Amino acid sequence: MKEYLKREKAALEKIKKASEDKVPKATDLKNSNTVQNHINDIVRKGTNKGEPSRPYIDTDGTTLLLDEIMNAASPVKDSVLSNGLRWDVEGVFRGSKGTWELVIDKSTNTIVHFNFVN
Repeated sequence: MKEYLKREKAALEKIKKASEDKVPKATDLKNSNTVQNHINDIVRKGTNKGEPSRPYIDTDGTTLLLDEIMNAASPVKDSVLSNGLRWDVEGVFRGSKGTWELVIDKSTNTIVHFNFVN
């Protein structure tokens, strides 16, 4: 009987941890005001001068891009946001190799950081 209870307790702990670690779907995410405010940022120098610096925010392909980033690697706990998950995934944007950075707040399903750096 003791062994059975031990196994049951371990199984319940595993279920609890899995629900805590659950990653929201890309379709359920919304932008924070900070991320949303970057929609109008413009590249100031270089070959893309005058172009939007983050055209991937709030476009028809945003959900697909988020899904690709989130499926490319397992998230890590964000070092700043207590309920945050972070992805740093290699990728390409405008023909340049770099890293997609994505941080979400699990408690509100909100994107708090979304950037490409090379």
